[in-house]
Amino acid sequence: QFRSKASEVTEQGLERARFLLSYNERRGSCTNMQLAWEFLDTPGSSKAARVFATIMDTFILTTVFITLIQSTGNSPVHGMSAAIVETTIDSLFLAECLFRFACCPNHRVFFFDPYNIIDIFASLPLAIRAAIGFVLPRGEVASAPHAILLCAVPILRLLKTLRRFEKFHLILNAFALAAEALPVMLFILSMIALTFSMIIYLVEPRDNIES
Repeated sequence: QFRSKASEVTEQGLERARFLLSYNERRGSCTNMQLAWEFLDTPGSSKAARVFATIMDTFILTTVFITLIQSTGNSPVHGMSAAIVETTIDSLFLAECLFRFACCPNHRVFFFDPYNIIDIFASLPLAIRAAIGFVLPRGEVASAPHAILLCAVPILRLLKTLRRFEKFHLILNAFALAAEALPVMLFILSMIALTFSMIIYLVEPRDNIES
């Protein structure tokens, strides 16, 4: 009987140890995800994050230039070489977007962030290339997907750099705060306009009111 009780205590201790170990592993993975999210989303969180943000900005501007030179007549990047370069760029942007989604603390809020929406749209050209063919024809724009890949893609890629502008974040926050007070201001303005309109309508002779 003593041995059975001792074995039960031992099994309970092992189960508790397994639970604590799995809890610590989940907690550690959660902490790593949070660190990865701060690394990607907050350039000021560490020196490595600042370096990564600078490298990404340079890379994004380079990709914009690569796509723009393909619209010229004598582009050094065309045909299969352009297809390989553009597909690699779109794949990297898609991988970045998926990694951000995996590291995001709240996956629902992820789709309401305008910067994440820009990242999603910036990675969609990969699907368009796969649908119409990775090698684009040279010369004038032949179709709507061709126009999107040559004209809209540089704009979407350039919009990705907005994430790094801290002052732009402040402007968005200022607009958000102003939008909260806007209904009250519109209500007051409507009350003033309606009140004085009724006073003018009651006091002013009809001959002085043309409409």
